[in-house]
Amino acid sequence: VQTDQAKTGQYAAKIQTQELMLLGTIPGIATTGAMTLDIAGGGGLAITGGVPLSGKPTKLNGFFKYDNMQGDTMVIFIVTTKWNAGTQTRDTLTQAAFATNQQVSTYEAFSIDLDYTPSSATPDSFNIIIISSAGSAPQLGTMLFVDDLSFEYGNVGIGETENSIFSVYPNPSNGN
Repeated sequence: VQTDQAKTGQYAAKIQTQELMLLGTIPGIATTGAMTLDIAGGGGLAITGGVPLSGKPTKLNGFFKYDNMQGDTMVIFIVTTKWNAGTQTRDTLTQAAFATNQQVSTYEAFSIDLDYTPSSATPDSFNIIIISSAGSAPQLGTMLFVDDLSFEYGNVGIGETENSIFSVYPNPSNGN
């Protein structure tokens, strides 16, 4: 749900473990994809899809705070994919996560490195999945707050050169 307990701006996301009739205690889950719950067929929860992506981020950064009950564990998971026209399926290029079971009462930064397989591949979509209780025994009342998610991109500027093409005056420059 949307909450005004934001790090910056007006709102952040609040993901909370809750009790649901007939299902018991279930973790709070947020995703940029789609969730399908198959209770009758016993298939469980399926998370699919995602958001289009242009470029090749090297990190997912953000801020979180975590009010866990009885040592519960949270996870922020990201997967990047690329459409494979030959097989008519999505190839997974990256799967990475940040998890903790530590109580965090004020917003702290997190960063998830994105390593691609193969390293030359560029994704065309991503899905972020955020879970308040990632263990096998979710704890009622556990709350996870997430704000300011952003991608970081690697070197996109001018590369290093072997020969100096700049002069600095005065020399030495005294650090300026």
